[in-house]
Amino acid sequence: MKENRFVLPIILILLVFFLPLTGYGIIKKIYSNKPEENPNHLHFFENKLYFYDNKNELISVYACENDMCIDAQNEVDDEYLKYYQGNENNVGVFGDYYVLIKDGTDIKLYNLNLQKDIATFEQIKNYGTQIGDGYLIIKNTNGYGLFNLNELNYVISPQYSFMGINERYIHENFDSQKYAVETDEGWFIINSSDEKISSVIKYPIYDYNDNFILCFNTTGENYLIYDYEGNKKLSSENILKIDIKDEYIVSSTIDGNITIYNNLLNVIKEYHEENRYLSYKINDDSISITDEENEIDIFNLESSEEETDY
Repeated sequence: MKENRFVLPIILILLVFFLPLTGYGIIKKIYSNKPEENPNHLHFFENKLYFYDNKNELISVYACENDMCIDAQNEVDDEYLKYYQGNENNVGVFGDYYVLIKDGTDIKLYNLNLQKDIATFEQIKNYGTQIGDGYLIIKNTNGYGLFNLNELNYVISPQYSFMGINERYIHENFDSQKYAVETDEGWFIINSSDEKISSVIKYPIYDYNDNFILCFNTTGENYLIYDYEGNKKLSSENILKIDIKDEYIVSSTIDGNITIYNNLLNVIKEYHEENRYLSYKINDDSISITDEENEIDIFNLESSEEETDY
C-alpha cells in the first residue's frame, strides 16, 4: 500500500505532462497530413482543384461539383472582328486569392480565402493576353460586359449581344479604350465608360482605329470603310481584303490592285501590274507586295507620306 501511494502521484504527474503533448502531436499530425492528400501537388486531384503560391505552398482547395472542373479558359467567339490570340488562356490566381473556375457549364469567380462564389459567368474572353487596366470581357445571361479583375466589379454591365477588342496594343497590353459591340440596332464602337463613340453600322466590324471603322459586307462579301459619323469612305465596292497596320491602311481590290493609305485615307502608294494579280503581306515593320510568284516591293512603314504609283 505504501508503494502504491508513491506510484499513483507519479502516474498522475506523467499524465498531466504527456497528455497535452500527445494531443498536440495528434493535432499536428492531422494538419501536417492534409497536404499529403495530394502528395505530388497536382493541380487537379481526386475531383478537387489545389491552388499553390509561388513557393508551392497550399493556398486553398476547391471541391468540384461536376466531372468537368478546370481553370476557366479564355474563349474567343469573334466571327468577324480581327483579333490577336495569345497563349495565356488561363487567368490564374489574381488579387492574391481569386480564381475563375469552370465547374460544369458555369464559370465561377471564386474567393479561395472565404471559399465562396462571388459571381457566375458563362464565358470569359481576354484573347489569351492582357487587356489594359486588368479588364476581362465576360458574358452572362444578360449578354457581354466588361469586368475589372483588380476592383472586382463591372466596368460595363452585361448587355451586348457581342463585345470584342481588336489587336491594337499600348505598352504590350491591348488598348482598353475602344470596343466593338453589337445590339439589335447594329454594330458600333464604345469606350470603356460605355459611351457610344461611333454611329451604328449595319455591317459587322472587322477592324478600327481612331478615325475609321472597317466593316465586312456579309451580302457582297467585300469590305467597306466608314468614319465614326457613319459616312462611307472610298467609292470602291470591290475591296476583297483590307487591314490596318500602325498608322496605315492597306487594301486589295478584286482586280488585284494594292493601295496603301495614311491615317486620313490619303493615298501613299498604289501598286498595279497588267495581267498580274497582286497581293500583300503585313510584317512587323513593312508591307510586302507580291505577285503569284515573286515579291515585287517592300513598303517600309516609316516611308514618307507622298502619293506615288508603282
